[in-house]
Amino acid sequence: MFFSKGGCRTLFAAAAGFVVWSAYGAPAPKQPVKDEPAAKYWDFEKLKNPPAYRDDTDPECAWPSLRAVVYDGVMENGKQTKCFAYIGFPEGPVPQGGFPAVVLAHGGGGTAYAWAADMWRAAGYAVIAPDWYGRRPVRNDAYWGKRRDKDRPFAAHKRPYEYHTVTNVSNLVLAHSLLLSLPRVDKDKTVYVGLSWGSWFGAMVAAVDPRFKGIVEIYLGNKMKYADSRMIDGRFLHEAKSPVYYIVSTNERYGDPDSMQAAFDACGKMLGNKSMVVKLPHSHIGFHFKWLFRTVDAILKGAPGLPKLGKPVVSGKTISAPVLDPGKGIRKVLFCWTAQGERGKEKSWERKWETAPAELAGGTVKASLPDGVWQCYLAAYDEDDLKSYCCGSSDVVTFPAEK
Repeated sequence: MFFSKGGCRTLFAAAAGFVVWSAYGAPAPKQPVKDEPAAKYWDFEKLKNPPAYRDDTDPECAWPSLRAVVYDGVMENGKQTKCFAYIGFPEGPVPQGGFPAVVLAHGGGGTAYAWAADMWRAAGYAVIAPDWYGRRPVRNDAYWGKRRDKDRPFAAHKRPYEYHTVTNVSNLVLAHSLLLSLPRVDKDKTVYVGLSWGSWFGAMVAAVDPRFKGIVEIYLGNKMKYADSRMIDGRFLHEAKSPVYYIVSTNERYGDPDSMQAAFDACGKMLGNKSMVVKLPHSHIGFHFKWLFRTVDAILKGAPGLPKLGKPVVSGKTISAPVLDPGKGIRKVLFCWTAQGERGKEKSWERKWETAPAELAGGTVKASLPDGVWQCYLAAYDEDDLKSYCCGSSDVVTFPAEK
């Protein structure tokens, strides 16, 4: 057995993981998050072996530039799980050492997106995009994705826990093992890209699989204050074995700035970089972010990374942070903040965040603190288009509530 089934619940999630319900009624009393060793749930020595796989010839899944396969996952409830995946390679000659590669993990309600895998192939990467539900996509996948509700016996058994954390993380690590077994892949240049639920799983993959050169987290992978029975609470981040890169929102429903900052702190020296964006849109549109391709190009191809800021310092009415890396050259700096008056009145994702120009001088970003600020951070962009989201941000600073 690769895993323990204890504590997992049946869940439903809307596209990219917005809505989550427990199947068993009221939640158990809240318990503080307690860090755990990943080895308690996953045996990497077994998961690092490539799984058996075969071509999937169903014409509804066919995509001209991609190979459709079904690979063996771990056992669940005494049955063999099987996962559909797309595999793609760039055109042209294979570079010395092979192509750099990505494992692409979709969000809740999603699937193995052929269009997303094809983007990475066209960008010069080998790619494997598994459907961690154990179902197939359909050829005319809409943007939000359609999964087959009718299981095919040779593609997947009917899984009672589609969001079974340990099963899905295991099968994502196995997807990496399969990718690494292919002859045109550079075994030393792979990155995990997880979006929404895929990023929650990524916060665990980071602690299990040391073969990745980076773990890229789109939206989540946060460290919560209280434990979650699905283990999507950051309890493994302290064991991250590869640098972790985040792009997150100030107004994320399942990862407020406090829990995201806690994740950055938990990663410690394994935090690669972080980009917090005011009201970042949450959906599978995240696979299109220019930020994403810039980040992976920096990790695997040695391209310029994004700007990186150091620890912020508050002195009187000024906040400042040193520039540790200017990226391609800083073009804009911003001060991002929310008023103390919003605290306790609104849900975290409904808070009103403001942005204002900051100042860059002598390798330091700084801004004046407005009256009533409760939470804030600094951001540095090296692209003129702020919708590229190509920034690095400082830690989030929270001020005490006024009495």
